[in-house]
Amino acid sequence: MSRSICRRTLCCGMSVASLLWFCQSAILHAQSIRIGPRIASVELPGGSTEDFYIDRVGNIFTRSFLYGGPTAYDNVGRSLGSVAEGAWGMGGKGETQIVVVREDESQYGLESLQVGETGLESLNEVDVDFVARDVCGMRGHFFAVIGDSTDEQQLIRELDSSGQVVRSFGTREMPPAALAAVMGDEDYLINDMSYVVCDGTSDRLYFASRYFGIVRAFDVSLGRELWRSEIQDFVLSRIGATSSGGCCTYGSPVNPIEGAFHKILSISLDDAGGLLIGLEESRFSRTRRTGRVYELVLLDAATGNELERQPTDGAVVGVSEDGIFLYSAERDVIDVRSVVER
Repeated sequence: MSRSICRRTLCCGMSVASLLWFCQSAILHAQSIRIGPRIASVELPGGSTEDFYIDRVGNIFTRSFLYGGPTAYDNVGRSLGSVAEGAWGMGGKGETQIVVVREDESQYGLESLQVGETGLESLNEVDVDFVARDVCGMRGHFFAVIGDSTDEQQLIRELDSSGQVVRSFGTREMPPAALAAVMGDEDYLINDMSYVVCDGTSDRLYFASRYFGIVRAFDVSLGRELWRSEIQDFVLSRIGATSSGGCCTYGSPVNPIEGAFHKILSISLDDAGGLLIGLEESRFSRTRRTGRVYELVLLDAATGNELERQPTDGAVVGVSEDGIFLYSAERDVIDVRSVVER
């Protein structure tokens, strides 16, 4: 990338921090990821593990649909403690910190934690007056996905360490009209069922819509969207409320007898300017799940362009200084694998 391109990018409104990172990552991300042998395995407690964060030193944070969480492990599977039931949602906040959303009788709070000598230790906690669906953090601030019960049309809310609102940014999307018969027209399916991850080195936030395959990048210092990308060949699922008012039922809209659908299981960043998307394909026969296969989709974090796509033994849920982490839903195990080449 030439310096003239970097200068033109700056003229287009990118912050200085984002520009420097953009120019550096354009060179670093060119190599592909080659996953090596298994280093260790971490057995999870079972019960539909559905959220993951791997910090830079290899600590593993998970949340189980049935058992709550998050629960923390080191990279060889030793338990580091857990957060009380009702805590959910997580995202990167520095070297060994996570941030979580707490829900207690419809009251929401945001909390940052770190792994200390005695386990997980609370660093800061604030109450919020809105529904928070997922959260990440950087520079001591929280960045939360605004839930569908609010009147706001914006997607992300930034709060400082005391819980004061700094700004809201990003627009909520509506599902395409052509899919209303399959997916319904509720915008929570495309906005609330999502993951966010923060990158303090570039002042960026990345948002992934779990069931729509949409990835968006925001410059948080300017509060503006930088790019929007749709994962190619992403097959939507049929999601709808049950008769009892619960959520959700799933199935393939392509063929109700024999079909498959995709779901984003995780979104994470590496040090080479790559945005790693862990993709799961669920295969069905007559509404019964018959198997799962996984892929790694590697995007250029600077532009959103797809760099690589490869099948994997499990869903890639994060990277650390020493390895790459793959989750298998069938075994409810995270395997730590070496990275041969990047």
